[in-house]
Amino acid sequence: MKINEIFKSIQGETSYAGLPCIFIRITGCNLRCSYCDTTYAYEEGTEMPIGSILERVAGFNIKLVCVTGGEPLSDKDTPSLIEELLGKNYTVLVETNGSYDIRMIPQGAIKIMDIKC
Repeated sequence: MKINEIFKSIQGETSYAGLPCIFIRITGCNLRCSYCDTTYAYEEGTEMPIGSILERVAGFNIKLVCVTGGEPLSDKDTPSLIEELLGKNYTVLVETNGSYDIRMIPQGAIKIMDIKC
């Protein structure tokens, strides 16, 4: 998978706002919204196998993970990453722009849709 960044911060949105969270920002987005605050995630990133991503996440010792982008569902391996995280008892939030079929998101993950018109 091409990963733009993995970092620890405080979740600023949803009912999880205020909680420590690990963010996995996946490279790529199929939209080009004029107000986008993460245009650097369109192309920039490093190829990482899912195992390496899981190792980085485990090092933070936080059980809340947000899979975001760009658009995380633009990567065909995102559902597998989410499954692996859920299997390791992480609470997984998936932030999507609503342009991909969310049925590909594994059950148990929390879907956060910011639908673009």
